[in-house]
Amino acid sequence: GQGTENEIDLVTLWQGVRRRLPWIVLVAALLAGVVYLWSRVQPEVYEASSSLITTGNGNVGSLRDALVTAPPLPEGALQEALQGPIVLGEVIRRVRQDDRLAPEMRAELANKLQQELQTRRVKTLNLQARLDPGGNGIYTVTAQGPTPQAAALLADITAQALLNWDRGRALQGVQRAENSLRAQLAEIDRQLQSDTLNALERQTLVAARATAQRNLAQASIQAEGASGSLELVAPAVVPLKPVAPKPLRNAVLTALLVLLLGSGVAALRTALDRT
Repeated sequence: GQGTENEIDLVTLWQGVRRRLPWIVLVAALLAGVVYLWSRVQPEVYEASSSLITTGNGNVGSLRDALVTAPPLPEGALQEALQGPIVLGEVIRRVRQDDRLAPEMRAELANKLQQELQTRRVKTLNLQARLDPGGNGIYTVTAQGPTPQAAALLADITAQALLNWDRGRALQGVQRAENSLRAQLAEIDRQLQSDTLNALERQTLVAARATAQRNLAQASIQAEGASGSLELVAPAVVPLKPVAPKPLRNAVLTALLVLLLGSGVAALRTALDRT
């Protein structure tokens, strides 16, 4: 008896849904058409990506002691740098100055990035990491633009800004050493100008000044060879097709969603109808 009652209930539900099915299909078709037309008038969005490689040790072979390299990046550090004012500020500045884009497009991209920087919600630029437990792997920088050229250019500019930021980490230690050595030289020169020094003290100061000058020259040479833990693997390629909008996909998804919701509402109303 229970099985017969369940079968009758299912048949009743299907009959209730079938009675309302033409209206559900009509509404789904109308909404799908509206979504399709709305998607067609939306501006096209192109996407380009550039790849960076990172190695955990940062040094190679016998040059370990001769080169100044930045320490490995902790997890999530590069993503935070991309959303910060140093990297994103450089990207905005270079976009405003790049004459390969039309002035209106440069202003539009720069204003959009500036707004994303202020709200800390960067959507135009994206960073994906594929790293092993040792910190070695690939970073993929993805940029969106209104034209294929703008997307590729923005991806390359962002990758270069990240490389510059990473190299700046290595330069910070060298610059601190240079500032310290210059301060030592200034103090030694001040002492050498004194008339109360004997011959031994003067010779000692002259020797110390020569040592400081050699160290300063070595620091300057190391600054020229300083490098970060990132290297460019592949620059961006101009995309051929936009990633958005997709009118057909949006219309199909809208139609399926309306059909599911409409069928559910029709089944619920049939179950609640005690007549």
